[in-house]
Amino acid sequence: MPSYFLNDDVFYCDISDNIATIMDPSTGISWETNRFSAILLENLLNRVPTGNITAALKALPNVPADIVSRFDRFTALLVHKKILKESDPLEAACIINAAIAAQEGFNPELYEINDSGRFLLDI
Repeated sequence: MPSYFLNDDVFYCDISDNIATIMDPSTGISWETNRFSAILLENLLNRVPTGNITAALKALPNVPADIVSRFDRFTALLVHKKILKESDPLEAACIINAAIAAQEGFNPELYEINDSGRFLLDI
């Protein structure tokens, strides 16, 4: 079960009001999440093992059958963009707000923001 941390040599991340903003000051490109993705990202940044996160997701009421796949694709995108780096796991508690997860349709979303506008990335 891997864990991750922010590649803070390159990126800055701010999570407030259940929205995460990730910035690359060298390129001016930034990314923004929906509320569900911010919760997932906060758990990842706290080095919660991915297995603990998926177990918590599967325990949510009315969760879709493909929730683990959705989480895996979201995590893979952050790793592909080099926003996250793999780390040793910590035994941090996984916190998932079931109401927010349901309100967002259990869909992690990541938007890229650049000079051309705001674009939803395919997760």
